[in-house]
Amino acid sequence: MLRNTVSILVALGMLLSSASALAALINLNAANAEEIAEAMNGVGSVRAAAIVEERRKNGKFKSLGEVPERVNGVGDATIEKNKDKVTVQ
Repeated sequence: MLRNTVSILVALGMLLSSASALAALINLNAANAEEIAEAMNGVGSVRAAAIVEERRKNGKFKSLGEVPERVNGVGDATIEKNKDKVTVQ
């Protein structure tokens, strides 16, 4: 009985952890430069502002892979290391 209870609690903890991680994703199509700079490793205020400006000028990003194609200084490696922190919706 105790083993089942522990297993259920562990599973519940993992589920809640996953749900809060998903809820914390920053949407690059909606976030401001400060939010982007805070969320993304390797992206400071200048690059974050460039992401916002590119989005403003040319519309929303259709995929994360499109960001390096459209924003100078934000490469594939930057997107790869931040893919669990950002999204485009």
